[in-house]
Amino acid sequence: MNPSDFDDLIGQIGAWTFGHPPGGRDPARMGPLLEVLGQVWARNPDLRLGQLLCGLNTMDRPERDLFYLEDDVLLELLQRQQDGPP
Repeated sequence: MNPSDFDDLIGQIGAWTFGHPPGGRDPARMGPLLEVLGQVWARNPDLRLGQLLCGLNTMDRPERDLFYLEDDVLLELLQRQQDGPP
C-alpha cells in the first residue's frame, strides 16, 4: 500500500465514523491518551498492543466494538488500569 492509498483509507474511515470529517476531531486529545497508553502498556510488557486494546475495550462491556470506541472512553479505561494493579 502506498502512502496516498493509506491517506485515502484514513479519510474514508473518518467519514464513516459518526459523520466526523477527516481532521474534525481535536488533535490535542492524542497526547494525553498516548501518554497514558504508554504507561499502562509499560506495566504490561508481555501484552501485544492489540491484546491490550482488545482487553481494555471489552473490560466492562464485552459486546463493545473497538472500531467505534471513542477516545475519551478509551482514556477513561486506560486511567482505570493505570490506577489499579497490573
